[in-house]
Amino acid sequence: QPDNPEGVGSDKVFGDLDWPISGKTGTAQNDLGGGDVPPHSWFASYGGEDGEATIASVVMIENIGEGVTYAAPATRMVYDWYITSGLAESQPGTGGQGSDPPSTPESTPD
Repeated sequence: QPDNPEGVGSDKVFGDLDWPISGKTGTAQNDLGGGDVPPHSWFASYGGEDGEATIASVVMIENIGEGVTYAAPATRMVYDWYITSGLAESQPGTGGQGSDPPSTPESTPD
């Protein structure tokens, strides 16, 4: 798990990522089980090279704990994979090798 010792909260997880991202951690209460069940962990985010949003992600893990502890690190794994897989470079509009999106047809079949 990436770690930024100078950061707090989700900055500890994402502070050293080369791409700027915007995100929000969350912890949803779980009233099932008489209060003995851990809360749901979630992290919603978007990001991209040069500040252009080219990927969005929502990670939700049930019955595990705080968002910054579980869902944010899982989201970091998604971003790391996306950046290193080459997909980021092949998406239209990202400056990579991708093609432009298909044009809208002039008519649609009935």
